[in-house]
Amino acid sequence: MARFLYALTVYAAISVLFIPAQFLLAVVLFYRLSHAAGFACLTASGAVLQYYLASLLVRDLRGLAAPCAIICFSAVLSSVFFLRISSHTGFSSYAFAALPLISSCLLGAGAGLFQTEEENPFKGSRVNMFRID
Repeated sequence: MARFLYALTVYAAISVLFIPAQFLLAVVLFYRLSHAAGFACLTASGAVLQYYLASLLVRDLRGLAAPCAIICFSAVLSSVFFLRISSHTGFSSYAFAALPLISSCLLGAGAGLFQTEEENPFKGSRVNMFRID
């Protein structure tokens, strides 16, 4: 149980801490062009981040239930945080503003979760950030 809680805390913290960076990137680079371009930047960067985080997570936690729970919790927590920091911008003017972010988190993490060991970009790496030993 301690291993799960540790991995959940680290994964959620990294996911939430990258939201302001993703948000700033979306606002600075694409928000002036259109809202769709801002959301595209936000969701693309979120999917890539979640893919690499999930690729690391599956190396440290075996099974499917614990990583899936961690990924789902982090996706919801990240979207709540996104809604909070975007409350005074045009991003929050949409009724379903958090859905693209949740979708990108789940799609990116799902790709990392269901890949084979040979496809894992961290194959052979010694990085164990989600394991408490």
